[in-house]
Amino acid sequence: QNKMRVLSVALLVFCLASVFAESGPRLLINRHILNHELIVGKNTVVNVEIYNVGDEAAYDIEYVELGAFEQFTPVVGVSSGSAWPKLSPGQKISHNFVVKPTETGSFVAGNAEVHYNAQGSLDTHVVKIIDRMEYPVVAYSEYERQTAPHVKEWAIFGALCLVPTMLALSSWVVFQVSYSHGLKKGSAVHNVHVLKTTKSK
Repeated sequence: QNKMRVLSVALLVFCLASVFAESGPRLLINRHILNHELIVGKNTVVNVEIYNVGDEAAYDIEYVELGAFEQFTPVVGVSSGSAWPKLSPGQKISHNFVVKPTETGSFVAGNAEVHYNAQGSLDTHVVKIIDRMEYPVVAYSEYERQTAPHVKEWAIFGALCLVPTMLALSSWVVFQVSYSHGLKKGSAVHNVHVLKTTKSK
């Protein structure tokens, strides 16, 4: 067991040393949809950011969109991809394109890739995005229904809550006007009670 532990630690140290000792450009890619909702006929903004976390510049950078954005109507930019000649260490590229959904349903963004080369190298490096998240695409009427302030519904709710309160209040007012000390005003019993009260004073 001790030998296995020693070998495992040595292998881990070797792997970490190999990672940190590796020089050259290293690109990371991030893509996300900026809209909170995907609505048919409304602009959808897609943001792509490419970071160089390596210690050398990357060249011939090409972003390739392999997802399903091509099924949307293009508005601004090219949804299929883009290219840049160079990305220095510690810098990033921010790329946006705008599309419009054409029909309701579920939308899966799909995959994307970034291809790049190191200086003086013919070997092409590839970084991938794998996105299987489903985004619901709704009609504008459905979006309005979900986000509307619902003033009419709240007014009806308030009225329904107010009716029992008003009934209880009106009953209390009628009781106060019609009765005194629990006796109905104008009744024989009430008159006797009033007469006794007056004489006692």
